[in-house]
Amino acid sequence: MMKKRILEGLLVAGMTVSMVACGSSDNTAKTSEDTKSAAETEQTTQKSSDKLTHVTIAENAFIGDAPLYVAIKKGFFEDYGIDIEMLEFDDQTNSYNAVASGNADIARGTLDAALVVADKYSDDMPQVVSVTDDSAGADGIVAVNGIDTVADLKGHTVAVEVNQVSHYLLEQAFAKNGLTDDDVKMVDMNASDAGKAFLAGEVDAAVTWEPYLSQASSSGEGSMIFSSKDAPGTILDVLMVSKESADSNASWIPGVISAIEKGREYLFDDATKDEAEQIVADQLGMSIDEVEGELATVKLYTPKEACEALSEGGLAYEGVSTICDFYTSIGSIEKEMSADEVLNTSFVSQINE
Repeated sequence: MMKKRILEGLLVAGMTVSMVACGSSDNTAKTSEDTKSAAETEQTTQKSSDKLTHVTIAENAFIGDAPLYVAIKKGFFEDYGIDIEMLEFDDQTNSYNAVASGNADIARGTLDAALVVADKYSDDMPQVVSVTDDSAGADGIVAVNGIDTVADLKGHTVAVEVNQVSHYLLEQAFAKNGLTDDDVKMVDMNASDAGKAFLAGEVDAAVTWEPYLSQASSSGEGSMIFSSKDAPGTILDVLMVSKESADSNASWIPGVISAIEKGREYLFDDATKDEAEQIVADQLGMSIDEVEGELATVKLYTPKEACEALSEGGLAYEGVSTICDFYTSIGSIEKEMSADEVLNTSFVSQINE
């Protein structure tokens, strides 16, 4: 992987996001013209008048953005009246801060980073409007031979980016195995450096991501003992907009979500899969085999699945409390926030109508 997620307003007064239905659309790869949503019709009409809305999206290269890359290359954003521009940030909190400060229209990164930023704008809280993907093995803990379980980490050196999403994943592993931070010797470094340090034999274990997870196993020097697949919802990637955009019911928001979904469909359609994977490979500087391997480590969400995840009982909704507990304990979030304050299903619901 070239780079990962280093980046990483209710519309009707009195309504909570959990009251908005997710709709009943199916998840087939082809969208019938007969079931075209109102949002899509509006955006297509906008395109026909050649009045594209310029939208900037803050992101950092990651396999979970595969549908975005396809949508840009194939012109799907124009189908919804949008002229999209990607902005790359070296830290995901900076990308979300760019949205909150008006320097970007929408940002994509992890849910935990979104909540950290939202906490700093409590009076004008940015809104999470969709879930794009869930790490399902793209992140994990590798350990040297002889450390076969998470419990075996006790007393050993672990490289992890402290107080960031890698640390949060480590906490989930510890919670499932009766350990705490005090049981290991933590070395603070980002996930890529952690992977490199492990391969160099400098630490006993590391919280890292691809390609270091695969390289650790293929080297014969160690193996993965825990991954994000073992803790669903721990590393969710989301789309966030400013509260002003959400409150004004900006028409480009469902358009962005719809264009990305069209890219996802193109990626999984047998007739277009090869072309789509080549687009992703070119964007990320990977081989087709690498793209296919990394796509297998993430779950790419449909708008319907995103709505379910954001609604009460969903992974994102339930995750807000868990994330706030962890980040409050380390001082990154000052106070607890409710899921209804920051999660907004209004736009994904429009697409599913």
